[in-house]
Amino acid sequence: MNRLDQEILKAILIDQKSKYGLEAYLKKTGVKSNYATVWRHINKMKKDGFLTIIKQLDKRRTEKPILTLKGMATLIIEGNLQKKELRSVIQKLLQNKFSHIPNIFWRMIPIEAITDIVLKMKPKVNLKYFDEEYFLKTLVTDLFEMFNDKSFIASFLEKCQKINPTEEELLKIYDACNKIYDKEGFSKQPLKDSLELGKQLGSNLKKKEQKE
Repeated sequence: MNRLDQEILKAILIDQKSKYGLEAYLKKTGVKSNYATVWRHINKMKKDGFLTIIKQLDKRRTEKPILTLKGMATLIIEGNLQKKELRSVIQKLLQNKFSHIPNIFWRMIPIEAITDIVLKMKPKVNLKYFDEEYFLKTLVTDLFEMFNDKSFIASFLEKCQKINPTEEELLKIYDACNKIYDKEGFSKQPLKDSLELGKQLGSNLKKKEQKE
């Protein structure tokens, strides 16, 4: 995958434009290309399984590229993404896969932890012989196992305090994560302790604000 491929995949992830809009978007961001080149690269990546093309319900039946799981995985492993871009692609992937978990949970995961997860995953994932189920299982395992790490929990609680989720949101998160933990056989206690502490921190913060 060359730089233009990376930029096309990133642009699709971030902006989700049509084939025509994609070329203009790339030029705006300083990537030199033309429509024929973009078209050729999109068709090749479609053949390689990085994206699919959907036709929108407009008069022109505009074609719009959409990233596949393999395309997202390739961006994560080989895309040389910045921390915020990594967070964006992983958050989008996890939100799609685990739609029953409130979105606020993914915002509570520290950005540094995302980088650590990717570093752990790189030697485990073979993009040439890509296995969707194995990739997702690896991602989920590496993410939830981080709740056994004290420095991760400290960062998670710091984010939790800043975002200040409601008690109802924390309960929904715990219930949704319980299903994953049951399925994967993870220990629930670290996550439960973290969410309980998060709830306590939020409560203390509210009391402090009320006094002031």
